[in-house]
This record gives sequence, structure tokens and C-alpha cells, in this order.
Amino acid sequence: MAKIRLLHFADLHIGVENYGRLDPVTGVNRRVLDFLHRFDELIEYALEYEADVVIFAGDAFKSRHPNPTHYRAFARRVKRLTDAGIPVVLLVGNHDLPTMVQQASSVDIFRTLDVPNIVVAGRDRMHRLTARRGAVIQVATVPYPIRQRLLSREEHKDKTIAELDALLQELVAENIQALAAQVDPEIPAVLVGHFS
Repeated sequence: MAKIRLLHFADLHIGVENYGRLDPVTGVNRRVLDFLHRFDELIEYALEYEADVVIFAGDAFKSRHPNPTHYRAFARRVKRLTDAGIPVVLLVGNHDLPTMVQQASSVDIFRTLDVPNIVVAGRDRMHRLTARRGAVIQVATVPYPIRQRLLSREEHKDKTIAELDALLQELVAENIQALAAQVDPEIPAVLVGHFS
């Protein structure tokens, strides 16, 4: 079996502006630039060491509604990876989630535009990817579980937060077991989740 170089990271939180001032050259808060420069270093590392797959485990932005400048900065950097032929998995984290189920997450635009080499993982699912150098890899994705969605069902409306959290943990464990049952043992597999 060929080696697969996997680069995993999470929690960029682009948009955090604490302790920063506006950079007069870019018009972007310097604290945001700090985060973007670290993201640039990660991308350079992926390119230099020839990553086969990049897995981002959620929370691209500080808020569910990033401003267009932050969005553009994130997209430009992800594009550098995909332009190099590196598949990128974007898992939906709690900061990426909309307040209502019907709304899009902050990373759904990549799915909507059908951007090549990007998987937006907003559901528990097994994905099969072809890595940059041709190997096949299975990536089981488990996005951030939302307690609020349980409350939309009548049988859970009177439960305490502790009871809802226990139920949520049970459901996530069942979903992970169901994903594990789908794994082809002949193909490398990775589980990526965004949990508290």
C-alpha cells in the first residue's frame, strides 16, 4: 500500500480581531492577518511536502456570517491547494453552522459552485477520494452535532440539557459505528469530526 501524506488542521476562526488594529496596506485587521499568515504557512508546508489530501476539521471563520473579505481570503488559500491537485475536505464545525437547518453553512458555497477537488462535509458520510498521487482514501466525516435539532422533535422538548447531551453522544456514537461498518478494509480510512 502506498503512503498517503495527509495534512489535518482545524479551527482557523478567521475574523478574530481581538488585540488588533487595521492594517493600512490591506485594510484587514492585523490579528486577522496573523491567522491568514499561519494559514499561508500551512499551505506552503502542504505544497513543499507534497500532501496528498488536506482535511480541515471545521470552524473556518469566527462567525457563521463571515464578511466578504474574510471569505475571499479563505477561498484564495483553499484554491492554492486544489490548484496543486490536492483534494480538500472541509468539515462543517459549530462556527460554520447556520442558526436554522434550512440555511447554508459558511463553507457551502464551495459545494454550490461545485469547486473541483473540494468536499464539503456537512453530514455524517463516508467519502472516497482520489489523493493527489492517485491513491484512494476513505474519509468518514462527522460534522458538529447540534443539540438544537433534537429539540425540533416533540419527544425531546421536555428533556434537560444533560439528557439532550447524553442523547446526542449516543446518536453520534451510533453514526460513527455505522460509518465504520462502511469501511472497505483494503483502503486506508480516516475519521474526522468536530466535537466539544
